[in-house]
Amino acid sequence: MPDSSNPGRSDPPIRGSGDPPVRPRDASSLIVTRKRGSKLYVLMGRRNLAARFMPGVFVFPGGAVSAADSQMKPATELDPAYTNLMGVSRSHPRARALAITAIRETWEETGMLLGVSGEFKGRPAPPWRSIVELGMVPDLQHLRYVGRAITPSFSKIRFHARFFMVDASWLSGDLQGDGELVEIGWWNVDQLAALEMRNITRFMLERAIALSRGEADDRPTPLFSWRGSRQVTWK
Repeated sequence: MPDSSNPGRSDPPIRGSGDPPVRPRDASSLIVTRKRGSKLYVLMGRRNLAARFMPGVFVFPGGAVSAADSQMKPATELDPAYTNLMGVSRSHPRARALAITAIRETWEETGMLLGVSGEFKGRPAPPWRSIVELGMVPDLQHLRYVGRAITPSFSKIRFHARFFMVDASWLSGDLQGDGELVEIGWWNVDQLAALEMRNITRFMLERAIALSRGEADDRPTPLFSWRGSRQVTWK
């Protein structure tokens, strides 16, 4: 998500005054945390400098929903209580697809998979083929919903992003990726002040840290948006 208070190389193209607003695309991200003793780490990477959206900044793995995500059947369900919080018109299948997107994008961008052994009936679409070939299907039951954010209307590239979190103990795999993220790793949350990231990323990170440490409640959940300058509402 862009930071309207901090313009620079990571800002998306700005829409011209005479251009119609761009409709945000559904997207999701996964905040993966890992505890080591008293220390808490988060899985993050830096966006490739060639990326059209937020190049060069640190983000969580994530991306836009694909049609294949709606077709994938998970082994376990997303908590239905999250559906009314996600801006999906109370559509649980749409909420489920967003959660599944976060899992797929995390696998593609980091090599870490939130899944369990299972069989997919039929021929999987290309985005899911590598996961199905491992004999794995998505596992949604351990996801916690963090919040959502909408890219401002002045941007030519817009997303309505939902953020989930999960403990790393439920994931398998080895850190690698498809090149969209570089410098992928486990970052100590107490040492992230100097990392370049957008204010929405830092906001959701701070909320996830508080949730992980039991310092915040699951509800209400935040909607991070822009009305002139940024604003956060709680639902």
